[in-house]
Amino acid sequence: PHGADRIFNLVRLGFFEGARFYRVVPGWVVQFGVNGDPEINSVYNYLNDVPGAILPNEKVKASNVRGAISFSSAYGEVNGKLTAVNRTSELYINFENNSRLDPMGFAPVGFVDDAGMKVVDLLYSGYGEMQDVCADRNASSNPNRDSNCKGPWEGRLYKEGNRYLESEFPKMDLILQAEVLGAEPTKNNHDWPWAPVVLVLVGALLLLGLSGIHAKEAASLKQWIRPIFARTPKTTEQFKELQEQ
Repeated sequence: PHGADRIFNLVRLGFFEGARFYRVVPGWVVQFGVNGDPEINSVYNYLNDVPGAILPNEKVKASNVRGAISFSSAYGEVNGKLTAVNRTSELYINFENNSRLDPMGFAPVGFVDDAGMKVVDLLYSGYGEMQDVCADRNASSNPNRDSNCKGPWEGRLYKEGNRYLESEFPKMDLILQAEVLGAEPTKNNHDWPWAPVVLVLVGALLLLGLSGIHAKEAASLKQWIRPIFARTPKTTEQFKELQEQ
């Protein structure tokens, strides 16, 4: 699957390290997947239409139930119906059963297990919904658009990265480290058994990814996480080359 392939390569390049959980809305979703470096974000901002950055649409083969992880995306018209398109790097985890998203094309790529969801439930949610969503009162797919609207603006998130979040949202939890477990894949990435990779990746993101505020809770869950891939430099050139492969 294209989505799992993208996650694998982003983890391999260290894309998620230092990234914030910038949208945490209890009863709805927790969202992440914007890099801390604005230059790298420019590659994955779908508005820039960098060749290869936008993933092809995929069929929904699982449901957006609690713990399901899917790519966030903008809406576009496909065969006369509004569908989730423009997937690049942003992901969300469902806090509750959001199966109403299934017909809209939000295809889950993995699941967080019960132990992992106990950690997800601890993520700081005091900022509430993103201000862009709150400004769009017609966003009927989001049942929490009238919630506490003190989250970041998406435009500034992409343009300023972690500098913006660290300055105005200091309590946000972040991803410290993300790794893939298992044997190294063949040269053809599509030969990789993707489902286990995604499941382990989700565990790594959540169990290793909390900042100090929840470090104690996360510590007991780290024991089964072990490193496989060495860190590689995070450069704009690498990410651009990845998209052209």
